[in-house]
Amino acid sequence: MLTAVLTRMSQGPAWLEGLFYDAALAMHAQWRPVSQQDDSSILVVGLDEASLAHPDLAKRPRALFGPVWAQTLTALRQAGAKVVVFDFILSFSGDALAAGYDREFLRALYQDRGRIVLARSQSLLPARSYAAALGFAPNALGLAELTPDADGVYRRVPLALAAEQKLPTLAGAALTQAGITGFPETVLLAPRSPTDSLPTMPLANVLACGQSNPAALAQAASGKIIFIGTTLLEEDRKPSPSRFFPDKAANAGAANTQDCAPTQMTLGAGTVPGVYLHALAADMVLGQRLLRLFDPWLRALLAGLAAALTVAIAIMLRPAPAIIGITGVCLLLWLGELVALDARIYAAMGYPALLSAVLGGGGFIIRFLFEERRRIHMQKAFGHYLAPELVRRLGEREEMPVLGGETREVSIMFADLSGFTALSSRAPAAEVVALTNQYLSLMAEEIEASHGYIDKYIGDAVMAVWGAPLPDPNHAQQAVRCGQEIARRISDAYRDATQKGAHGFSVKIGINSGSVVAGNVGARNRLNYTVVGDTVNVAARLESVPGDFSCMIVIGEQTAALLGDEIALRELDRIAVKGRDTPLRIFEPVSAAATAHGVAIGYARALALYRDRKFEAAASAWETLAQAGDQPSVVMAMRARQLLLDPPPLDWDGAWHKTAK
Repeated sequence: MLTAVLTRMSQGPAWLEGLFYDAALAMHAQWRPVSQQDDSSILVVGLDEASLAHPDLAKRPRALFGPVWAQTLTALRQAGAKVVVFDFILSFSGDALAAGYDREFLRALYQDRGRIVLARSQSLLPARSYAAALGFAPNALGLAELTPDADGVYRRVPLALAAEQKLPTLAGAALTQAGITGFPETVLLAPRSPTDSLPTMPLANVLACGQSNPAALAQAASGKIIFIGTTLLEEDRKPSPSRFFPDKAANAGAANTQDCAPTQMTLGAGTVPGVYLHALAADMVLGQRLLRLFDPWLRALLAGLAAALTVAIAIMLRPAPAIIGITGVCLLLWLGELVALDARIYAAMGYPALLSAVLGGGGFIIRFLFEERRRIHMQKAFGHYLAPELVRRLGEREEMPVLGGETREVSIMFADLSGFTALSSRAPAAEVVALTNQYLSLMAEEIEASHGYIDKYIGDAVMAVWGAPLPDPNHAQQAVRCGQEIARRISDAYRDATQKGAHGFSVKIGINSGSVVAGNVGARNRLNYTVVGDTVNVAARLESVPGDFSCMIVIGEQTAALLGDEIALRELDRIAVKGRDTPLRIFEPVSAAATAHGVAIGYARALALYRDRKFEAAASAWETLAQAGDQPSVVMAMRARQLLLDPPPLDWDGAWHKTAK
């Protein structure tokens, strides 16, 4: 009882089990090629197109084939046939039209009683006179009805059906009359070649050979069970488990009615005449080729192991190899069904394969939920320390970060709060920290809004990168616009604070662009994603330069070149900084209003005079601009006056030498 329940619960969808089984049959036929004619004890006599076109049959309605069947039975009896089965329900007797019309057929039935099986259905019987000629024997009639599997394919042929009493089917009655006992109630068809490749003779050939060459007919039919049925293309066609077998050369019937050797009627139409299903079931019993069912306990164990394996594969491997692995497990199960067929065992691996695929998909869901939870936890935990984009990338990677980096084109910003040191000496520490965090948060908002990456906080300063970890072709524009927005917001915040009598900060921003090495640096147990190189060093030097020119933003020459005409700039000066052999040209972004008032143009003219050692004219020009409130002009006018009093050497390069960092 428990085994039956286990078997029932482990059945997969009919289409899947059928697909696995039919495909395994086709592959087994290629692996172990055997002709069903080699040792068959069955002969199919087919009512085909050629037979119906024969002169002796063409003018006779099929309902009035009584004399034809009489001649057929006589020929087969003389040929030594063991049992003859009619896969036609002969419900009409010709005696109803003309008395004595079926006399010869009735005589043949009577003479062969005990060796004849006529077809019937649950609701329709042969003509009573035919059944009477057979003595109303229990096995003289056989049910011709067949029931397909749920997917529409006929794989099982019952040998007996339980109604009010157990009724034999065509194959079951034929086997009983042939003296075979102990056969199962149902046969699972397992053809070794296309189902309709059983030995076959057209009806016209049987009639002709019975008269012209009875010895050859005896060689074909002696000792065999003969199934007579239609082999017409448009009649009684049924899908069989040999649907995936390669089609063989079609043979719709021998044109030569004197050919008394059995042929193969394989038509390759994807379906077979129903008579072949009955004949194959009987042939499998006679040939002792019945399949036995795989032990359900072993099958359940195998299904569990396969499912566990696919879940492990889905959880442990990346999606692409995991899908390949799960597919491989299902393929191995199918190969197991194929090997089992070679041992005449029906393993039914469709359900274990389905279970493995479904649970493997469940493994993907488990992995996704686990990974998503881990990713969210990582972002929450590390989002306070690293850029969100970097945290996201780390969460998506399977492997641990390693030392190393890559060359990238980036823009670097160093932004330092001005006035921090002075404030920290006269205000409580808690107030200083709170105010510093307020201003640093403001800068962080603008950096992240412009797709920048905050590399680190250095006390009251911040280092930011554009172009890493994600590439950004507009890194220079993003960095400079971010710097302008930070300067604007901090200026507004400082103005509001001073109006209220509170403390505030200004800011100094240095921006430089160029090649860096971006990646993980540090020790194996302590990594830090950052950027290093001369570009970073120059940006760090530029961070202090705005204080020297009374402005808020200074950018390097490479950054200015990348901006093109997108942002208005003015060259402030050339400066020589520590660690650099050649002076650097530095620029300041200017507002559209300043450009409109000619400040940038006037500054450029003054700078040209300055480099041409015309310090008096340069100072006067800058002083004019200073009166309009331009602070860098105030600084440069003072330098020009100083050089006027203390002229530089003749080899002066026009650069201001910055001695501090």
